[in-house]
Amino acid sequence: MAGEESRESRRKELLTIAENCEVIAHQPPQTFWQALQLCYFIQLILQIESNGHSVSFGRMDQYLYPYYRRDVELDQTLDREHAIELLHSCWLKLLEVNKIRSGSHSKASAGSPLYQNVTIGGQNLINGQPMDAVNPLSYAILESCGRLRSTQPNLSVRYHAGMSNDLP
Repeated sequence: MAGEESRESRRKELLTIAENCEVIAHQPPQTFWQALQLCYFIQLILQIESNGHSVSFGRMDQYLYPYYRRDVELDQTLDREHAIELLHSCWLKLLEVNKIRSGSHSKASAGSPLYQNVTIGGQNLINGQPMDAVNPLSYAILESCGRLRSTQPNLSVRYHAGMSNDLP
């Protein structure tokens, strides 16, 4: 695909995707983009192998945050806007997976959702003490879902009394 692409920016993007696939096929992800791509592949494999209805990504802002923090906040090899664009791409790719459903189900549930869920926020237990788990990736995921306004993924926010008022 990259060899046939005339736009240089898209060609580079396709080459990066190919490189990411090669890395995550043999070793742990090294970047936020690779980690997100791996999450998508795992989700896709579950859809194919297990008829993956209602498979959740879980607390994505927690397990992807080390990659996001390194790339966006520390090394600045990825800017926040590009990270949100990568999240958009992941959400859109999820919409490509479909199941044949009855007409009544499709009408009642905005098409043919697979009920994939992403959870953000909540608390982590650190040294026996509950601590707010909201981080900058929590906000990026929330913003991405809000901007895209797609039917998938479902977004859950784990609320707690000590939570920042900044995250709805």
